[in-house]
Amino acid sequence: MRLRRFEATTVREALARVKAELGPEAVILHARSTGAPRHGGWVEVTAAVDNEPLPGDADRPEAMARGDATMVAPSPPLTTRDLPDTGSTHPDGWEGALEEIQRTLLELRCEAGPSPRLPAALRPAYRRLLVQEVPGRAARRLLLALPSEIRSRRGGPDGATLQEAVARRFRVSGPITPGRRQRAIAHVGPTGVGKTTTIAKLAGQLRHTGGLKIALLTLDTYRIGGVAQMRIYAELLGVALHVVRTPAEVRAALQGERGADLVLVDTTGRSPRQPEGIAAMGDLLREIPNLETHLVLSATTKTTDLEEILKRFRPLQYHCILVTKVDEARTLGPLLGLALERELVISYLGTGQEVPDDLEAATPRRLAGLLVGETRSIRRRATTTT
Repeated sequence: MRLRRFEATTVREALARVKAELGPEAVILHARSTGAPRHGGWVEVTAAVDNEPLPGDADRPEAMARGDATMVAPSPPLTTRDLPDTGSTHPDGWEGALEEIQRTLLELRCEAGPSPRLPAALRPAYRRLLVQEVPGRAARRLLLALPSEIRSRRGGPDGATLQEAVARRFRVSGPITPGRRQRAIAHVGPTGVGKTTTIAKLAGQLRHTGGLKIALLTLDTYRIGGVAQMRIYAELLGVALHVVRTPAEVRAALQGERGADLVLVDTTGRSPRQPEGIAAMGDLLREIPNLETHLVLSATTKTTDLEEILKRFRPLQYHCILVTKVDEARTLGPLLGLALERELVISYLGTGQEVPDDLEAATPRRLAGLLVGETRSIRRRATTTT
């Protein structure tokens, strides 16, 4: 294998050099930039061409026959014909051009496909899900659970068909509505996922749009500025705020807000590696009757951390998950793929920093579009979306 590194002032120039020196069968292994050309930046592309079989290739057919998913056929070569037109005029500049190269690389790495147990017709859809960073196990289970008429369709499901089929698998709670008795909603989860801001968004929407009488409780007396932030939100929204630290204070606050339709409870962010802190929070939450607990998760969290968070917060008996920072995540495959696999109920999506606008009730179609890459607009959509 011949390995070369090329430097140029534009992506187009770098790829032209790759093709000229290594030929059309060259494989792009890595690409990065140091800034815009007008500021003296350059792009670096690492490429290779393979003129001989890789070690272990002789064992691959036997491994494939055994259905060993970890041993797959090598990806086809990436030629400059396969790459997007990523000259210096790319609308997103250097970062956009390089992101397209990286996306193309990921797609080609997926070309080897899963084990032979997945029908060939489903492999394009499987690769599509992998590009969205859906875990391979979850992607295979999702596709094998599709209706037989879709699985057996020649060429496999197209994007619209896949999105429609996936939408039927999602479980959502629907928007919060008033009930005959007082309800309470608590947001729990790790630090930094946006629980307080989301509480403010929810309070604003339900007060001004739903016409509900809202009361706020905050247990977040640990984070510096947490109470002050909630006081500002409470004043802007014109709702009562109670700061509680003990079970007795929780009971007293609820007694004073018996006329409220809904009590929204903000909590201290806890690391999943602090079981004692999560347990202490549970002691306070158990004092609240008719409580519905939403586990707040950031869409930017990686799969291994998501699995640990779900496990560690299970003692709080959360009813559903609320996804924040949708606008900050490149893909939602890790989180939404896990939600499908675990049959988790999703309540709301946080799509930005604006209070109260950037919060929407999750719908199956919206989630499916985000999962399979069909939804381009992340910002808040109209409430008529179904």
